[in-house]
Amino acid sequence: MSKLQVLSLTGNQISGSIPNSLFKCKELRYLSLWNNSMEGSIPIEIGNLTMLQSLYLGYNNFKGKISSVIGNLTFLEEFELSNNNLTGRIPSSLYNLSSLKVLFLYKNSLDGEIPYCIGNMSSLSHIDLEKNNFHGKIPENFGKSCTLHSFRISNNKIEGSLPRSLGNCKELRLLYVGNNYLNDTFPNWLGNLDQLQVLILRSNKFYGEVVSSGVTVSFTRLCLIDISHNNFRGYLPMKYFENLHAIKEGNGKKKINQST
Repeated sequence: MSKLQVLSLTGNQISGSIPNSLFKCKELRYLSLWNNSMEGSIPIEIGNLTMLQSLYLGYNNFKGKISSVIGNLTFLEEFELSNNNLTGRIPSSLYNLSSLKVLFLYKNSLDGEIPYCIGNMSSLSHIDLEKNNFHGKIPENFGKSCTLHSFRISNNKIEGSLPRSLGNCKELRLLYVGNNYLNDTFPNWLGNLDQLQVLILRSNKFYGEVVSSGVTVSFTRLCLIDISHNNFRGYLPMKYFENLHAIKEGNGKKKINQST
C-alpha cells in the first residue's frame, strides 16, 4: 500500500514489534498504534516516513531510546510516545521539527535535561513531560512568539527557579510543575497571564510570602491553584484572592447546584 496516508490501529490488542515493511509507506501522514501491547524498540527506519504529520505510539511497551532520526520528520506536528518504557535523553534533533505543536512523552524513564531548544520552538502549544527522570533547570528562553497553552513537567527532578521568560507565553492556560525540586519565591508575575486557568506548584521548595505586587491582571481566569507542600509563610493577601473571579464563580455555581 505505497500510497497509504492514514493508518490508525488505536485501542486494540496488537502485540509484537513494528514491522519494517510499514516504513515503505512513504506517503503516510497519520500513524497511530496508540493503546496496544506492542513492544521492542522504535526502529530508526521511522525516519523514512518524512511526510508524517501525526505520530501516536503511546500506551504500549516500547523500550530503548528515542532515535535522533526523529529530526528527519520535519512536517511532524503531533509527537506522542507516552506511557512506554523509553529511556535516555530527548535527542537534540527535536529542534528540526519546526512545525511541532504537541509533544507528549509523559510516563517513561527518560532522563537528562529538558532540551534548551524547546524554549525556541514557537510552534509548540502542548508539552507534557510528566513522570520521567528529567533533572536540571527549565529552559529560560521562551520568547515573545511563544504559543504554549499547556506545560506539564510534574514528577521529575527539576531544580532551580521558574524561568521568568514563561511570562512571554501569553496563551498559557495550564502550568503543572508539581513534585519537583523547584526553589523559588511565589511566581506572582504569572498573574499577568490573563489566560492562565490552572497553576500547580505543589510539593516543591517554593518559599516566602504569597504576594501580588507588580501584577496588573492578577489571575482573573484562574480556576485551580495548588501551592500545598512548600515553604510558604505569612498571611494570604485578601486583595489578591478577591481577584480570583473564575474560582468564585465556580464556587457559586457549585452551591446553586447543591441547593437544587
